[in-house]
Amino acid sequence: MSEGPSSPLTQLQAPDEMALIFSPVGLGGRMEPEGAARFQMETIAAATLVDAVPTETKENFERARKLHLYGVLEYEFFTAAPEYALLVLEAALRVRFISYYDHRIPVFRGEEPGTLPAEDFDVVREARRTRLRRADGSKADLPIHLKALLAWARYERLLPGRRSRIVDRALVELRNHSAHPTSRTIEAPPGSSRMLRTVVEYINRLWGERTPGGRHFPGPIARRPRVVGLAPDGSASRQFAPGQILEVPASGRDWNFAVFLAAEEEELTLPHQGLRLTHREGFQTTLYPCELLWEGGWQELVDRVEAGGFDPARDVVEHLDRLFWIRVAAGKVDPARSAENLLACSDPPEGRWYSLIADTPHEALHHVGEHEADLDPQSTPQAEACEECFVEVQGRFATTAEALGRIGRSPSHPAAHGLT
Repeated sequence: MSEGPSSPLTQLQAPDEMALIFSPVGLGGRMEPEGAARFQMETIAAATLVDAVPTETKENFERARKLHLYGVLEYEFFTAAPEYALLVLEAALRVRFISYYDHRIPVFRGEEPGTLPAEDFDVVREARRTRLRRADGSKADLPIHLKALLAWARYERLLPGRRSRIVDRALVELRNHSAHPTSRTIEAPPGSSRMLRTVVEYINRLWGERTPGGRHFPGPIARRPRVVGLAPDGSASRQFAPGQILEVPASGRDWNFAVFLAAEEEELTLPHQGLRLTHREGFQTTLYPCELLWEGGWQELVDRVEAGGFDPARDVVEHLDRLFWIRVAAGKVDPARSAENLLACSDPPEGRWYSLIADTPHEALHHVGEHEADLDPQSTPQAEACEECFVEVQGRFATTAEALGRIGRSPSHPAAHGLT
């Protein structure tokens, strides 16, 4: 029997008109079916799991990719694809939990330490009166569902960074909504492809790999020498590479110049009663790690550049989960410091100190100003996470001596750390 235009197979192969209005430039005119299929394939080209991810997980995720691609034929699949991808993420976390401990999970049974042999996650799910034994000896509930599994992965630093924790919340809410819907939901192709890329980035990072072009767990940043020139009255500035120093016009050669080892993305000047440098020596005031290499006049800079003085100054640095120290004294909150900044003080200033892990110094400073500055550090816990600011308070210290003691330096012996 021949297949006519209304046969079931022909109907299944017909493109969904809703899917054809999504194009590389947004919503617009109808795309040809072949072009629409190619476009949707391109939107998830980066959603590929690395070789380190177990085969079963990759095969499960491939099903989510197929659902997205078949959305060109059935628009509803653009809703099914991200919902299924969230289930794959939860399953991947369970697999990683087992493999992280090499199938022998450290636990407490009551107060007795031991191990829980686990060939699969069902053993963990069925364990009774058993708690996870962390490396520091503390106890935690065995993580069963997505929220707890993500929290476990964060605790073990498998998922780095602080800001991306807001994505964890969204993933949990979306997963729960998908599992327990109270109304009909329809997702569009951009939302589907975005979720697939997010899930891939999370799963790859669980196995120690970064996803090229990933948004949630960015890799180290490259730094290179960058020159900033400031007019003496702060009315103007210019930024350029050291090799462009001879391009400075004669009218700008009486400016003040500074060379920083900084990321390309770093904004090195800000308007504040005229222009000022964002970098402040002795503190952490830039978005990414930044170092002052040199400062002086135009002719000195020319001589330094021609001598190749800045040629070796290039590196790559991590910028997530950085440790900052912040002092509060006389009702004022200092800008953030690194441990090296604090140790470099020949006469460390007195005050209350807070050590925090954050992705940027601005987030650490905001937390202390909003939540810590008016509190007695002795009356609060020593360490806790702030889910509002996405920082982790590592310690609160009533005196400078206590803070230096945590770092490992006696305030009366700076030379012990090579400091003068």
